[in-house]
Amino acid sequence: MNKFRLFSYLRWKNDKSNLLANTSDKRYYDKHSYLLSRYSGLDKYDDALSDFGLIKTVIVLRSLENKIKIDEGVDLYQEANLSSREADDTIHGCLPFLRRKNGMRIYVPFFSELYNKCYDKKLSLLLIPPYNTLKTDFGSEIVNPFDYYGFELFKSSFSNLIYLCQSSQNELAAFYSVELETIYVIDNQGCLEEKIPIFDDYLSYRAKDHLVGRLQSLMKLYFDDDREAFIDSLYNFKLLSCRTYNYILMKENINNGKK
Repeated sequence: MNKFRLFSYLRWKNDKSNLLANTSDKRYYDKHSYLLSRYSGLDKYDDALSDFGLIKTVIVLRSLENKIKIDEGVDLYQEANLSSREADDTIHGCLPFLRRKNGMRIYVPFFSELYNKCYDKKLSLLLIPPYNTLKTDFGSEIVNPFDYYGFELFKSSFSNLIYLCQSSQNELAAFYSVELETIYVIDNQGCLEEKIPIFDDYLSYRAKDHLVGRLQSLMKLYFDDDREAFIDSLYNFKLLSCRTYNYILMKENINNGKK
């Protein structure tokens, strides 16, 4: 639906920017954003001005917080105890991570898989050269986490988004933000392809029952490029009011040269 103008109408008619300030991501950002300025190479990911920018920034911040906690844990246990189950459980605890298909856990997504091995199962390597320098001098080892790990990163516990489905060629994936009432379509380089706000202010009741299932059905129509069925489903699935639905139909008819 690259040429589908519905979404520009919808974003204008159903603006969700007022919700951003009260999200859990914004609260987390306000508490931890100072960390980004301490490390060269990560400060470029500091973007809390847009909703998707904030989502990505929080992923980087959680990655950095993971790194700091793991580095501190390694210093505490030292090499003699790092192989113990107790050390692994204590250091990793409830930290967010991305699980790869090979079973590896990625705790620091702004590092490649090679360096993440040290932060997963080979913690003792962080005490010896060359890996011991990663604690304070890691600027040259930073990778773009979104380009490197793609939309899989948004499926992980680093993100609060709910995964819905992906395209048949696996180049795009759809996610939903409960707090922002918005669907995000993300490509395999972690870039925003499209965002679709739902639950406009003219709805008398926000039907949240079986919402994920309805959104999955909706986004399958999106990936199938079934334009008419997609528009109708926004209303039939109780995601938009009749008033906004009719407005979209009117704008689409004008755009298509119909009266």
